[in-house]
Amino acid sequence: MIGAILVSIVLAFFVPSATARAGAVVSILLGMIAAFNVGKDSRLASLLIITAVQAVSIWNIVIKTAAAQNIVAINFINQNLGCDVSWGEWFLYAAPWSAIMSIALYFIMIKVMPPERESIKGGKELTKEELNKLGPVSTKEWRLIVISILLLFFWSTEKVLHPADSTSITLIALGIMLMFKIGVITWKGVEKKIPWGTIIVWSRYFSW
Repeated sequence: MIGAILVSIVLAFFVPSATARAGAVVSILLGMIAAFNVGKDSRLASLLIITAVQAVSIWNIVIKTAAAQNIVAINFINQNLGCDVSWGEWFLYAAPWSAIMSIALYFIMIKVMPPERESIKGGKELTKEELNKLGPVSTKEWRLIVISILLLFFWSTEKVLHPADSTSITLIALGIMLMFKIGVITWKGVEKKIPWGTIIVWSRYFSW
């Protein structure tokens, strides 16, 4: 269960959508539940799924770029109070609350929904076997890791080491990921996989 919470926390730094993070974490957990032969109707399965989704919601708040509503709130604060909150400032103000709530979540879920068993036999061996099947990290994956870490670094040092805002940094990172040889995705792939209708609808919403 701690692993489900930690994965949700890590993804909050890089994936700017609660729905996408919840979908990713739940998919991973469902795969684990199936691989370990844990029934979907068991308390353990319910515990893992509910805990992960709740952790996603908790860490929506602490990361400025983790959810669209944070950007709306920051724009509201800027327009009405004249205060421009940076990525790092937002994190420092919200991190204590999210950390406390994550700890509380663990103990509350254990109390409310205790699992049928504390451990799964052969779990470590099966995990290692599945990791070996994935093979080594590819060159493209290493490039994505480096870009993601640099993106997080420049987000967190906004208004400290440079004047660029989070939006500008994100657009630069996106441009790098689309670059020939250096990037990790192609424009043809972007055209096929991105739901442009959703982006247009949300862009119009934010423009108001």
